Amino acid sequence: MEKRYRCPFEALTDVIGGKWKMHILWRLNIHDFLELDEIEEASFCPSRELLAEQLRELERDGFIQRISYPEIPPRVEYHITSVGRSLWPVLSAMQEWSIGYMQGLGMEVEEEVLEELKTVKRDHRIQELGEGFVEEKLPLDDYFKNTFENSEE
Repeated sequence: MEKRYRCPFEALTDVIGGKWKMHILWRLNIHDFLELDEIEEASFCPSRELLAEQLRELERDGFIQRISYPEIPPRVEYHITSVGRSLWPVLSAMQEWSIGYMQGLGMEVEEEVLEELKTVKRDHRIQELGEGFVEEKLPLDDYFKNTFENSEE
């Protein structure tokens, strides 16, 4: 039976709705490929079984590719596919929104995260959009600051 969605957000959450899938896709978008141990360390996933399940689902849905090398000890790499790469703008926007939200709540965001986002956005913009692209920066920090200040009144 063919899967059917009633709305586009249902399809999106079906694909990236697993708690660790966005972490995995974000890291693979940055690095193109990672070994299982590297994904495990970067994703903060609490168990290898849960991580393996999320990886299998991402592979099944065509967002990543698993490559197994016949070596001793065995080595497995996970590569981002073009479908996985197409989620970059969504993930980037979600991370940017989350940073603004956290800062609006008065939470501290690690400088390393902010720098990584800046660097990765620049690199992806150069790779995918080429020349002629003009970045329009949404003032998210101001938006969240104003939102939280107004809600306190």
